[in-house]
Amino acid sequence: MQLTRKAKIALATFLLFDVLLIIVWTELYSVRALRKDVVELRELGTTIFPTPAVVEAFNLTDETDNAFGKEDLLGQWNLMFFGFTSCPDICPLTMIALEQFYSSIESELLPQIVLVSIDPNRDDVDTMNSYVNSFHEDFIGLTGDADELAALADQFYVVHEMDMSNGISDSHDSHAAAPSQFELQGLDQAMTMSDDNYLINHSGHISIISPDGKFHSVMRPPHRNRDIKRVFEILVSNFKF
Repeated sequence: MQLTRKAKIALATFLLFDVLLIIVWTELYSVRALRKDVVELRELGTTIFPTPAVVEAFNLTDETDNAFGKEDLLGQWNLMFFGFTSCPDICPLTMIALEQFYSSIESELLPQIVLVSIDPNRDDVDTMNSYVNSFHEDFIGLTGDADELAALADQFYVVHEMDMSNGISDSHDSHAAAPSQFELQGLDQAMTMSDDNYLINHSGHISIISPDGKFHSVMRPPHRNRDIKRVFEILVSNFKF
């Protein structure tokens, strides 16, 4: 039986409405699922920025003595942590957690793990190479000009302050919020190269950079490998680039 033109239009309208209804329900489900994931991320100490900022250009040197800039952050997720190789507590603990997380996920999903030094006077290329490779051979360690490091730290809301008290200060245990921005470029005036008996109080968060080179989210300490893994799973499943 052939349908009349009027019946065909009615059938097409019905099918179109059906498709639109499916799309609407799918979108509503996705929004609800994302909202649930955002709540879970918050419980895991992670905040997604409503409008992620594009990472501005920078020029540093990696642990293999090669240039490293913003273009090297493109194409994969990046977990970036600011610290220093002489750090006695949060830095090695965070690096251990990152290694455990990194070793537990599928190879095709591997993010780039980047340690950025806030102590260029002591953390030269060889020192960074030895340090990051002691955790995992894939990890990247960045050092370079003090001004460049300070500018990159500012981009990721990292505050840091030198402590010359010859011991671990009370604030160094958390590193969560140094009282003021420490200017890295002033290090050479603050000490001689032989006087390395100091610590640096610094922020302890992990900066998460999306594959399109934007500062996507931030994960606050303390850092546990299972929490990092869950955060990463949520990000990979919800955000496609």
